Formats: sequence, C-alpha cells, structure tokens
Amino acid sequence: MLLRKGDSKETIQKKMKRVLEAHSLNHFTDDKIGSFVVNQMGNDLPIKVMVTVTEETVEFWCELAFEADEENYDNIVRGLNDLNAAIPLGAFLIEPVSKIAIYRYSYIYVDMSPGLDLLFALLNMAVNTVDAHDGELRAIMPIREKFDRYNKMFN
Repeated sequence: MLLRKGDSKETIQKKMKRVLEAHSLNHFTDDKIGSFVVNQMGNDLPIKVMVTVTEETVEFWCELAFEADEENYDNIVRGLNDLNAAIPLGAFLIEPVSKIAIYRYSYIYVDMSPGLDLLFALLNMAVNTVDAHDGELRAIMPIREKFDRYNKMFN
C-alpha cells in the first residue's frame, strides 16, 4: 500500500476557503452537500459554482441557466457532444433528474499539495469556460422557465 503524501481533504477545504476570502468572492457553505457555493456573474448570465472537495478531487460544478426540454433532447445532446469535443477540460452535461445544464471539471490532487494560486486558477477556468460558451449553449437549448429561482441567488 502506498502512503499518501499530499494534502488531506480538510487542508484543501481550508485552502479553498482562503482563496474565496482572499479574492472577496461571494460564497456560502452548503453543509447539506458539503460544498462551497460561489455565485458569479458572467457577461450576460449568472453562474452558480459548487466547489466540492472529496478525499481525492476538487470538483467544480457550474449550474447553468439552461434546461433541456424533452422535445429537443436528442439535438441538445448532439450539440453538447460537439461542444465538449471542442473544449480541452471539463464537460457540459445534462443533470438527469432536473434536466438542467451543468459544467463539470474535476482536479485530482492525490499526492499533491495544490497552492492557493492553482485553486483560484481552476475556479476561474471553470467560470471562464462557461462564460465563453454560453452563446453556443443558448443556440441549442432554452433558458430555464423558472429563471426566478436562479436569479434569487444574486439577491
């Protein structure tokens, strides 16, 4: 059995909290899902980022303003596949139950001690990837009808 040399989950969580506070990012901790929730505003749409630290990964889940409707589901999946083929990191997905579009990126930190700059860069990369491709997402799927709930996170 190999001995683990990198940071613990708790250490990474503390580092992520320091990153969020150092950059004055509006956030809260959702103890129910064990995540930091970071609310960001893209060029034209809000982006809700959930940062979850597991024993091996730091996961960035961006909940988007788009929803897959049943009628166009096959076209949406093909469009997401084409979009995913063009981006180097992460993937755009449809959450199976809610049908809400998400962006997901996971960083594996086993045997590593990622610094604050790296954690901030990963968060920034996730938000920038979503923001850069929201026009393409808008072209293949509608903005959610229940956008009120989505906008409340910024109030």
